[in-house]
Amino acid sequence: MSPTDFLGEPWADLRARLTSEGRLGRWAEREPALAGLPDLDALAQVVHSRRDLDFTDEVFVALLRLAAADNGDDQDAGLVVAHLMQHAARAIAVSLRDLSDDIDAVVAAELWVQIRSYRWQHRHRGHALGLKHDTRAAVVHELCPPRTDDGYRRTVLRAPEVLSWVSDLHTTAELDGDVEGVVDDAEEELLDVLSWAQGSGVLTGEDVQLLLEFELAALPQRYALADAHGVAEQTLRRRCRKAKARLYDARLVYLGQAA
Repeated sequence: MSPTDFLGEPWADLRARLTSEGRLGRWAEREPALAGLPDLDALAQVVHSRRDLDFTDEVFVALLRLAAADNGDDQDAGLVVAHLMQHAARAIAVSLRDLSDDIDAVVAAELWVQIRSYRWQHRHRGHALGLKHDTRAAVVHELCPPRTDDGYRRTVLRAPEVLSWVSDLHTTAELDGDVEGVVDDAEEELLDVLSWAQGSGVLTGEDVQLLLEFELAALPQRYALADAHGVAEQTLRRRCRKAKARLYDARLVYLGQAA
């Protein structure tokens, strides 16, 4: 299954109903960015296109403003947004599948909450990616709360060099600083990035394992890891650099699948 299977109305049925009601035209009266789009399929094509990022952002945030409970309060617009986030929701579910047997349902529920409460007044660019990050962070917080049952804060060990190259995938794509939480949530994005890279053939399973083991290891552990592989530490470092370079080269393809 996919998270969008839990929305209650398939895309074809939603499209047919909203078209018969002339909803897109009425939305365009309130949100000029939607004017000129003949139907919802054309709207979806714009949102999933990478040819005009500024226009894509304008169309997507127009829908989000309509769907937000503190603005348009239009749940049908929210359903359209949720369906447009199908690939992003699926990527979140796949990367976090070990956290719950009902991960698709959890992702769908959190996506809906984030759509209805979207911070449209605070973000100015990168809305699809921002919505994806908000949803993923909410799922992680729900399934892995920051405190234990006794009230103690959980400790998470981070490797700054790993977080920097993951966040670089976003900052080098000229998403500005308006996408709040990208750097703060970099450690949560790591698994998503690597899972996508392996599934897309950008990295091999061996590359992914090496990045996780070598980049997250302290210096003495790196030497031990190199010995275990029967190569010099510099060799493993060079292989990691090449793997990260391939990730960098594929960054726009990855970001393009956020919506």
